Amino acid sequence: MKRGLDLLALAPGWALFGLSLLVGCEVLARKFFTFSVKGVDEIGGYVLAVGSAFSFIYALTQHAHIRVDIAFKYLHPRIRALLHLVAYATLAVFAGLLAWRAAAVLLRSISLDAIAPTPLGAPLVYPQGLWVFGLTVFAVIAGWMAVRLVLTFMREGAVAVDRQFHADRLEEEFLAEKRDALRRAGVGKP
Repeated sequence: MKRGLDLLALAPGWALFGLSLLVGCEVLARKFFTFSVKGVDEIGGYVLAVGSAFSFIYALTQHAHIRVDIAFKYLHPRIRALLHLVAYATLAVFAGLLAWRAAAVLLRSISLDAIAPTPLGAPLVYPQGLWVFGLTVFAVIAGWMAVRLVLTFMREGAVAVDRQFHADRLEEEFLAEKRDALRRAGVGKP
């Protein structure tokens, strides 16, 4: 599972890297050869939409979504557990709505045999299909995490919920980044 999540995180990054190369070629071609690579902006839109959907999954599973937790650590563990539940349940509902509406867009494109009204004329089913897939996986994982949070609370209590579902505190995040930097440099243990 970890390997699959890493690939989901790397794929959009490499796609963005490829897009930046394509944009660079477009700029150079326009400047020096008065030639344009058609559809770079269209491809950029597809890469950003699909990459965002896949990045949501990785951010969720790594507890990397932004949270405002200035006073969070001072709350009672039961209140923190309740706030975790509200956050994950709300995210699951929102992700479900995103996936549902995105699927409606995809089904409409399929029924119309929609093609982008651009120089590329790409069939929209392909980028929209990847987009819907990413949003659907995001919604399923968000829903599963909300259910898992409730089960953890019922079996193990509020402290276990906070331990498993909290975002890293600033100190923990700093130490994790430091360990990762040392590992990449070959200084620390793998």
